[in-house]
Order: sequence, then C-alpha cells, then structure tokens
Amino acid sequence: MAPTSNESNYPQLLYPKGKAPSQKKSMSFYSYLSNFQMVKVGVGIDAWEALKESAVGVFLMFYEQDHIFSAKLVHYILTHQLVVKKYYEIWSLIDWQPIRLSLIEFGEITGLNIGPFDVGDTFDIDHREFWEELHVSPVVGPNLVELREVLDRCKSWCFEKRRSVGWLCILHIAVYGIAPTARIPLEAAKRVLNADAFERYPWGRVACKSLIHSIKCLNYHAKESYTVEGFVYVLQIWAYEAITGVGELYGNRIDGARVPMLSWGGSRPRFEPSEFLRHEKEAHDNKVRVRHFLSLMDGNVVPNWDKEENDEKVTILVRDILDDHIIPTAWDVLESQVCMRKKRKASVPIINSHYSTNPKVKDQQVNGDDERGGASNAAGNVTQDNDVFGMLHKLTDKVDSMGADISNNLLAGLDAAIETKLDAAIETKA
Repeated sequence: MAPTSNESNYPQLLYPKGKAPSQKKSMSFYSYLSNFQMVKVGVGIDAWEALKESAVGVFLMFYEQDHIFSAKLVHYILTHQLVVKKYYEIWSLIDWQPIRLSLIEFGEITGLNIGPFDVGDTFDIDHREFWEELHVSPVVGPNLVELREVLDRCKSWCFEKRRSVGWLCILHIAVYGIAPTARIPLEAAKRVLNADAFERYPWGRVACKSLIHSIKCLNYHAKESYTVEGFVYVLQIWAYEAITGVGELYGNRIDGARVPMLSWGGSRPRFEPSEFLRHEKEAHDNKVRVRHFLSLMDGNVVPNWDKEENDEKVTILVRDILDDHIIPTAWDVLESQVCMRKKRKASVPIINSHYSTNPKVKDQQVNGDDERGGASNAAGNVTQDNDVFGMLHKLTDKVDSMGADISNNLLAGLDAAIETKLDAAIETKA
C-alpha cells in the first residue's frame, strides 16, 4: 500500500532541522526524587511501606531504584518535537523517526490509573481540623514549603495522618511536579483524608496532563534556561522505551511500571544523544529501530480526552506508520522548504527598438498592451532603464562640453594677461 499523503501533510518540526536550541541550555524541574528522602524519614517506615503499596506508590519505587536521569536526552526530545494540534499528545523525532507520548504511553511507563474522570465522583469532607494541624489555610491546598515543616513535626502523629501527609508530598513532588511554593489544588488535596476516594482517582491522567501542559507552554528561546513541571523522568523513559534494543536498561515490571535497574555507579554518567544514536546505527544496519507508539488493549491507538482537538496531519502520520509506509525524508523536505532562499536575478539592459517616448504608447508597452505583440512588464521596465541611461549619457555630454568651454576661456584669459605684462615690460626698458 502506498503512503496516504506526501511529505507536506505530516506535522512539521517545532524547529527546522539543524535549528534546534543548543544542548547547552539549562533545564530545570521540580520533580526531584531526592525529595522523597525527607518524606521517608518524616512519615516513618510503616507509613512509607503503605505509601509504596498505594495507587501512587510507583514514584517511591523510582526513588528506591536510583533512577538515572539525563537532561541532555530530555532536551533532545523536547527540541525535536513536531507541531500538533492535539493538546494532550507530544510527538518528537528520534533520528527523524516519529514517536508519541500520550496518555497511553504514560500509563504504560508508570502503571498508574489513566481512566477517565468520573463526573459523578464528587468528594467533599471536612478538612479544616487537619489543615489547621498542617498550619495551612482551609481555603487552599498545601505547598511543599509548608509540607517540609509538617514532616519535621508529624513523627508522633497517628498512622492515618502520617500517610495523608505522605500522599500530599507525593502529589506535590511527582503527580503535579510543581514549584515548592505552588499549591496542590484543594479538591485533589482533600482526597488524602479518605483512602477509598484517593485510591480510585485516576492520578495517572492528572500526572500526564500536568506534564504535557508544561511542555506545551515551554519557550526554549526565552532565557538561558527553562523549567519543566510534571514528572519529567517519564520523558527519558519514553525515549528509551521507543528505541528497540535498549530493553536491558530495565528490570522486571514492579506493580505494572517499567523501573530502571541501573544505578549511578558513584558518579553521574554523561549521555550524548548523537553518540547513542550512532552506536545504534552501527549495530543495526545504519538504522535506529523505533517503536512509534502503543495501543490500548482493544487495539485503539487514540487516547480518550474530552474536547480533544482533531489533527488531520497526525491522523495521516499514524495511518502511514500502521501501514509501514512512513516517508523517511518528510522532515528533510520541510526543512528545505523553510530554509530555501531565492537568488536575485541580475538585470541586463536590453535595447528595445520599438520603445516610444509618447506617454500613451509608453503606458501600453509597460502594461503589456503593445499592439506589436504585447511587450511584457519586464520589457517595459527594461526600456525605461534604457531611457534613463540615455538621459545620463546626454547629461555627461553637457558636462564635458561645459568643461571644454571653461578650459578655453581660462587659456584665453591667461594669454591676454601674459601679453599685457610683456608689453608693459618692453615699454619700461625703452
């Protein structure tokens, strides 16, 4: 089956080929797994183990597995994005092959509940007493600065309260991945007071939405650095998971999540995307083997979001991927269309023997209405240039003529002056 479209019907690159922001640009984020150390100490071992078994326990397992993070790889996939209308999807290129991060891939990586929001699942509870113990206003959710202070003084609290504090920390650090001074939405924060309400909520959908929203809002040229909110570690695992042949980086699934089994080994390793891709090509016949996207259990490849905008270019791209007829040079063509510049043609004077100085005839010739065969606009412009050259030539002749007259007058004056002085000298001697 032939491709369904030509190259121009694929989503375009966010930045043309070779124009992506420098890898040296600094990337900041707030979802530091190291922050979970204070949570582990603050809530106690019993609450910590309960948190690991909860609906959001996968984030604590990432922490315990010493996850390797490479900002350069994340920067690479962020700056090689494709521009798509779908708000809850990110498409990027690995060696000019498209990969997708959507709710489906996010759920596969984390194992979190990515089910739809239940509009009937309204939850309300009197949280004011617990918020007072947190020293937080009852009209807002807590931020991480306040939760750090709570962790220092909650060690003697009951198990349920310590677990609730732990859940609030996980929501702030990993699910939302927001700045320490930013606040968890109150409606979400109150769910920590009811275990059933907390466990049934689709936190995977919340975390995916937070991460993708942050990426869609990024401006990589605004400053020397940029900040990503949400659980950014998913971005690196997404890139690794998309490349066939790097599965050895991961151990067995832990509660449905893909968890890396490598540690830092005492020092932070350097990761160069270009070198990684080069080694992949050398090992696999000059190809980087890519898994473009995942599908749901029922075979559907489109995640379910309310009011998600349709993107015909994404639909065409997905169709060509499924038919194994993706056009490999698509983004090279788009790049050449963006960067191609037209060279100016040098104007060459052409003598037009039919050119007339009559204004009426001149207008007809310039507008292509000459009865002799319709002189084009270009020809009319050329004849105008010839007329200008003629005027310049006449002016030059006049200047030359004026110069000759001036020279003759000067010589005549000098001759007369010399003759007068000679006559005076002769008379004096006589």
